[in-house]
Order: sequence, then structure tokens, then C-alpha cells
Amino acid sequence: SKPGPDYSSSQQVTNPKPFPGNKAPVVSSLPDLGASSANQKYRLFHDNVHPQGSPPSRSHPLTSSPPCVTEDGGIHVYVHPEDDLGTQGEESEEEVVICPVPHPVSVPLSKDIKQQKLLPDPILKLRRIIGFGGATNRHALWTKSGDAVVYPCHAIIVSMKISSSEQRFFVGHTDKISALAFNGRTTLLASAQTGNNSLVRVWSYSEGNCVTMFRSHSHSLSCLSFSYSGSILCGVGKDSHNKTMVVVWNTLNVSKGGEVTVLAKAHTEVDIGTMKVAFFDDTRMVSCGRDNIRLWRVRNGTLRSCPVNLGEYHSLDFSDVAFEEGSSSDKYYDDRTLFASTRSGHIFEIDYSRVVIKNVRKLLPAQQQHAARREKLTFNTGPGIPINSISVSSSFCATGSEDGFLRLWSLDFSAVLLEAEHEGPVSEVLVSSDSLQVLAATSTGNLGVLDVHSRGYNTLMRSHTDTVLGFSVDGIRRHLTTASSDGTVRVWSLDSLHQLYDFVSDDSPCCVAFHPHEQTFSCGFSSGVVRVFDIASSKLLAEHRHHRGEVIGLVFSSDGEYMYSADSEGSLALYNASEEDHTVIRFACNVVARGSERSPDALTVSRDSCCLAFVGPSEYIITVADAWSLDELLHVDVSILDAESSQLDSALKVCFSPVFTEHLLIATSANKILWVSTKTGRLLREASK
Repeated sequence: SKPGPDYSSSQQVTNPKPFPGNKAPVVSSLPDLGASSANQKYRLFHDNVHPQGSPPSRSHPLTSSPPCVTEDGGIHVYVHPEDDLGTQGEESEEEVVICPVPHPVSVPLSKDIKQQKLLPDPILKLRRIIGFGGATNRHALWTKSGDAVVYPCHAIIVSMKISSSEQRFFVGHTDKISALAFNGRTTLLASAQTGNNSLVRVWSYSEGNCVTMFRSHSHSLSCLSFSYSGSILCGVGKDSHNKTMVVVWNTLNVSKGGEVTVLAKAHTEVDIGTMKVAFFDDTRMVSCGRDNIRLWRVRNGTLRSCPVNLGEYHSLDFSDVAFEEGSSSDKYYDDRTLFASTRSGHIFEIDYSRVVIKNVRKLLPAQQQHAARREKLTFNTGPGIPINSISVSSSFCATGSEDGFLRLWSLDFSAVLLEAEHEGPVSEVLVSSDSLQVLAATSTGNLGVLDVHSRGYNTLMRSHTDTVLGFSVDGIRRHLTTASSDGTVRVWSLDSLHQLYDFVSDDSPCCVAFHPHEQTFSCGFSSGVVRVFDIASSKLLAEHRHHRGEVIGLVFSSDGEYMYSADSEGSLALYNASEEDHTVIRFACNVVARGSERSPDALTVSRDSCCLAFVGPSEYIITVADAWSLDELLHVDVSILDAESSQLDSALKVCFSPVFTEHLLIATSANKILWVSTKTGRLLREASK
């Protein structure tokens, strides 16, 4: 027999054994919720859109006041009196819904169990995604028709119809998407992923399939740009020596199954943050970055560039470039004006043919704009608005800035026509082809559309800004709650994908659980605190501080009578969930396996609310306990199920079968899933990788 802990394969407890450390805990008093406090740690945000007016406060304490009268966290649209964009319309509407063992039980060995494959394969199909952003939050595109937007979510490309929120997916990348580009007719979509030897894919947008894929020969690609015809694709990245590399590919025949070939390649010492192919000439490009704006051209297999003479502005950080709007039949390229934005608030107008600066303007914050009009606009009137993105149409220019504003300017930048304030810096703006809508993306993971005519703002998507650690589903109200490393707990609508609530805490949430019947949820934090919130009243119902380690498991019984929590130090707590303050009934130490690797679902309750199961007290043992008292009923040792294995098998996850309440499913370190009877401890089935 192989060495291992001295346990029988399973142990059935005929007389329930109480857990150690069963002392009555001291329940901490709850904070006074009647009035807000300067030290209040929780804030609630609603996804509302606000009309013209000064920006409201960005936080609301969790009090018992009705949640429907909030005025924070949304997009504030301001109409300036001097604008001439059309008649005033209604703002967009987004509905906010607020152990002695007498007889060890023998277990059959795994080799006697017939292994079965799970079918169908793949067993799951992706339906919807909540989230926006790949390697950055700078990539979002319009379709030519203006009825859909295309954006990345980690390694998946999402196409969403604005009217219905219907999503299509482009799946194939294996790492975060670092760049996206459409050709002029939006029939071809190019994408690149981050990482070494960055992979580029070209997709047929209408069909949704990848027509070709190739290596970029760069360490990472940060920018892609298609020519209007789709015959040229340009990319910017870093080589293995961290030197900037520009590559131009011939993509003329990709839609017909042809290969992609390199037309030209160049290495440069200059910084390139953005590069775009001119829509009127496939062989011409323009780039900008720190201290430089450059014009590029491909001729006879060679890629050459010339810098714009910046003179006294040579030390500015250029963030984006955009060509004056117009079709190739309107003007020769020599007559084009090139716009460039900077992180210091300057807007450059550049004569493309002469490669010289025509005009330079500095955009000032609102309180300085009026003073500048009374005096004269000079470069000594104060710091400008840091601009991250610029997009030009035939009637206005859109800018996205670090102060969180999407602004529409007259083409001479003499007046702001419309403003929309966001919760975070606006990382990208893009005017639709018909100039009726403006797409805005923020560095905080928000994506929205401003309707120029009605002046309404529609938030398409919100996102966590860090890892999602746990989630829970309210099947009755079709809500989803998530806990993230960004310090927020958010409640989402499963139907609209809109964010309904945003709870912010100084503590780090790590697991959440919806009550099966009530509109409440509990949240466990890394500090060991367990808090229970009522969503409808925006009220903190209970707060418990008995755990010493990070909360790694939090679950309600199916009947809603009890709540359970476990921490990384091995403690387990039982609460009376039928009471508003969720009184602690029992607290036991050293019963759950230590560590946080099983978070956030270290606990599982049977569908009939009779049994609680978890990994513990060691990683090799599964304990089944009475859900009403925490008395032990059964121990199963997974380390000795395979006598021929040279390594000890440990339990990673455990859950009850949703169909058969007497079946317990166990995932092990040997890549196996075990079906075990909760009555006898016998191994019923096994599936291995």
C-alpha cells in the first residue's frame, strides 16, 4: 500500500459528531445606518443618464433612502447654448431596477469503473458576454451601416447590435486582443493578440469566420490599420529588441483564399502610438507618438517616412491623428488637412502636401474657456485638456479626454457644441459614417454611444477593471452579481446586460451569494468580514467579523433558511438567514481545508437543503455535514481511490448533483470527476481527462 494519511476510504458517522470549537461567538454590533458618515465605505451607483447641469456627487452612502432618486455614476450630457446640432430631444432612457467511525465503507477502485466521455463536445455554447476591453480599452469600431459596434472582450471579438444588444462572437485568439481594424466597407476585420510572436487574424465580418491568419514577426502588435479597399494592412509593434517595427501586408486576395505577403517593413527609433492608412491612398500612412508626427509611403517595396517639423512643439506627446473628412473624388490628397491631438490639450492642423503646421490650438477646461474668449487665447492661460482621441466629421470634431468628457467641437474649435461626462478617462472616440452617432470608450471599461440629434446617451457596456473573483445568479429576477479585485461588487441584468448597481468598498470582496428568494445578497471579503445587503432598500443588513482569514466560501441553503461561510484558516460558520441580522448559530474551527485555492466556491449545499459538503479538514478528505447543525455525517478519502497511482490524489472542488441530491461530484488533482454517494460513500462513476 502507498503512504498516505491514516484515513479509511470513507467514514459514515452513525451518531452525528459535533465540530470542535463550538463556542458561542460574540456578534459585533451593526453600524448605524440612519445617517451617512464621512467614513462610510460603501457607495451605490446607478446607470442613469443625466441632462444638462452641473456634475452631481459621485458617491452615495448605503442608506435606507429609496434608490430611484440617485444622481451619480452615469453619463452627464451637457448641451451648450451656442450649439446647432438639431432640436432638443429626450435623453436616453435606461430603466434601473433597483469523528469515531464504527464501520468503514469499502469503495470500488477507479479501474473497475468504465470511463465515459462528456457529450456533446464542446458541452457549452457561448451566448452573451458582459465586459469590454482587451489588452487596452482603445479599440472599438463602427460598422458602415452604423447599427452595430465591434469591440474586444479579452480574447474574443464581440459584434453588438445597438438596438437589440444582440451579440455575435469571433473566437480564435488565445490571448488578449491588442488591436482591431476594419476596411472602409467593413467587410474585412483584422485583429491582433498580445504576447510573443503576435498572431494576426483576418475575418469575414458578415460570415463571422476567419479567412486567414499569420504571424506578425513582432514581439507584440499595438496598432492595426486597414486601407479603405482592404488591400493593405499596416501594423505597428515591438521587435525582440523592443525596437518599434512597422509592417505593411498585401491583403488584396485574402477574401478569395489568397495568401498574405509582406509588402514592406521598417524599424525605427521613434515612438509610435497610433498609425493610420490614408483613406484616399492605400500607399500612404500617418503616425504619431511621443515627440513626433510622421508621414509614411510605400513605394517599390520600400517603406519610407518624413517627419513633420514641429518647431517649438517638438516635446509634446501626440495621442491620435485623423484626416479631414471627404471621399477620394472630393479632393486630391495634396489638399487634405491632417488633425493631431496631444496629451497637453493642443490640436494641430497640418498641411498634408507641404508637411507643415497650419494651425495650433489649445483646448482649455470649461472654467478657463470663457476667460480665454474675453482675453485672447494664448498658451500661457493654464494647462490644457489632455486629449486621448480625436475623430473628425464633415460638421464637427469629437475629442475624448482624460477628464472624462466626450466633446463635440465646431470645426474651427471656437465652441463646444455638446459634452458627455463619463466616470473615467475617455480613451477613444469615433464618429459614425453618417455623423449621427459618436462611439466613446473609457479606460474604466465603459462603452457608450452619443446620439448627436437627440443628445441622448446609451451605455452599451460596463466592465470590471480587474479580475472577477466570484459570481452568483438570481434566477427569479434574472440578476447576476459579481465580485472583483477592483474593489467593487456589481449587480447586472441578465436580459439587457446593463449594470444595475455598483457597491464599492475599501475592503476587497472575494465571493458573493444571492439569497434564493429574497432580493438580498451576501459578500465575503479578504479581511474575513461577511456582509449582507438588501438591494431594494440599498441597506446593509448584517456584518459579521468572526473569520480570521479570507472568506473562501459563501452559500445559502436552497430553502433560504440558512447561510454558510468558510475562511482560508479552516473555520466554518452557520447563520440563521431567516432573520434580518443573520445571527450566527454555530462557528467551528479547523474543519475546512486551509488555503484560498478553492475560493470562491469552497462550500456546497444539496438541493433539498439537508447536507453541506466541503473539502476538509485536509485536502484529501471530503466532509458531508448536516446542513442544520454542521454535525458530521460522512468522510470520503479521495487519496486512496486509485491504488495504482504513484501520487496522492487530492480534492480540488466539490458540489452536489443538481438532479440527484444523493450524488456528490468531486474534482481531483488527477483531472478526474468522481460521483460519490452521500449515503454510503461509494464511488458510483468516474470521468477522467
